[in-house]
Amino acid sequence: MRQAQDTEPAAFTRGEIPQWSSLHGIVRDASPATASHCARVARLALELAIKTGLRGEELRAVAATAMVHDIGKLGIPASILDKPGALTESEFARVREHPQLGYEMLRWACSTAVCTESVRLHHERWDGRGYPYGVSGEAVPLIARIIAVADAYDAMVSDRPYRKAMGHEAALAEVRACSGTQFDPALASAFAEIDFEMINESDLALQRSAA
Repeated sequence: MRQAQDTEPAAFTRGEIPQWSSLHGIVRDASPATASHCARVARLALELAIKTGLRGEELRAVAATAMVHDIGKLGIPASILDKPGALTESEFARVREHPQLGYEMLRWACSTAVCTESVRLHHERWDGRGYPYGVSGEAVPLIARIIAVADAYDAMVSDRPYRKAMGHEAALAEVRACSGTQFDPALASAFAEIDFEMINESDLALQRSAA
């Protein structure tokens, strides 16, 4: 089993934040749906990071990493990502390549290895049954563990080609149910304390200002 080398959140240098923001622009131009998902995950991940006590540059690292966590999906055929039915084994294997593809795309953009490593490991699980390496527990970087919770929640409450969205309370119950298996227990608990009403109101305000 592969071990992550650095599990602590890390600060971006001043020049790296704009660089990663421009990468989100690349995602937006190629796949608006993926970019919107990444932006929502970044918003949730930021709130969860605040609940865990992260501050300053650490929060910027979480948000910027989350904004591009699915950039590797640009290397997966749209016919697979947008398929309305269940994926075949071979198609699912292709989807599972996206964390590594994202890592390969991003590693030149950030000198802080834990940030690119967090893109590579955001589908790992607390119990070691995730992918691509089966890393477990605190061997998974904190940023990746934070993104994993936010990513799963947003996936559950969003419509997908193969299913309708789950309600907020049902999704939150699923996060709680997966505490200690899929998710870091401390993060799953903190996630339930987020002010989702405030986040939703903020997102609506942003949509109105952009209209």
